[in-house]
Amino acid sequence: MDRIPMGGALLDWTFTDGKDNTWDFVELTNGKQLYEEGRIMRHCVGTYAGRCASGTSAIFSLKKNGNRVITIEISPKFRILVQCLGKGNRRPSEEESKVTKQWLSSVCSKDL
Repeated sequence: MDRIPMGGALLDWTFTDGKDNTWDFVELTNGKQLYEEGRIMRHCVGTYAGRCASGTSAIFSLKKNGNRVITIEISPKFRILVQCLGKGNRRPSEEESKVTKQWLSSVCSKDL
């Protein structure tokens, strides 16, 4: 993928909640990372390299205590959430949604 990451390290984010859980948001910036995310999470994000290369999408992996829990697609152009799904396309838990909303309010307010 030749595209420059949406925001690089500025959009990667680590948060520790009140329960000592560590949440990491990491942008997936190449086809290998997207393929691996799709394989582990059992969904189709591995096919999104073209979208990411064109700048249509930016994909992030959310990890809780080092374990992948959610894959997030955002639109860099419109700064909005496109989709947010877990393993096998399950919907995020309330806890995962809360942390994702915090992250989105932070990253979507930055100049990209």
